[in-house]
Formats: sequence, structure tokens, C-alpha cells
Amino acid sequence: MNSRPIVLIFLLLVLIITSQFEWKQQIGEAEASPEATRRRQQALVLREDAVKEKVSSWHFVKLHSLYVSIIGSATVISVCCRINKRVGIWYGGIAHKF
Repeated sequence: MNSRPIVLIFLLLVLIITSQFEWKQQIGEAEASPEATRRRQQALVLREDAVKEKVSSWHFVKLHSLYVSIIGSATVISVCCRINKRVGIWYGGIAHKF
């Protein structure tokens, strides 16, 4: 059996274990700092506000386009009603002559 694969596996395990300790230490230092926590919270609040602003502006655009569509439909209905009345009067006049 070759000793080279065993040494490589051992080195890999040492690397994984030491990196785990380093990550935990960095995370612990970051969590211990109240200034860093406050900065992170402020950044989150700013991002949330930006997202809320984008959502509300998107809603405004959609509502405005819906309003324009409704006004357009109301105009078309109004025109159709006027045309219908004219045709009804005209058709009614012809119907009475027969």
C-alpha cells in the first residue's frame, strides 16, 4: 500500500479541521462586535426600504395603466351607447313606416 494517498488524505483532513476553526473564530468575532451588527442591521433596513420603494412604484405603474384601461373602456362603452341609441331611433323610425 502506498503511503502517498494516506498522507494526502491526512493533509486534507488537517486542512478541513483548521479551516473550520478559522471560520468559527471569524464568525464569533463578527457576532461579538455590536458595531458590526448595527451596521448589518442598518444595511438590511436600507435594502428593505429600497425594495419597498420599488414594489410601491411598480404598483403605482400597474394601477395607472389599469386606470387608463378603465377610462378607455368607459369611453368606448359611452360611444357604443350613443351609437346604439342613434341606430335604435333610426331603425325604430323605419320599423314604424312598415
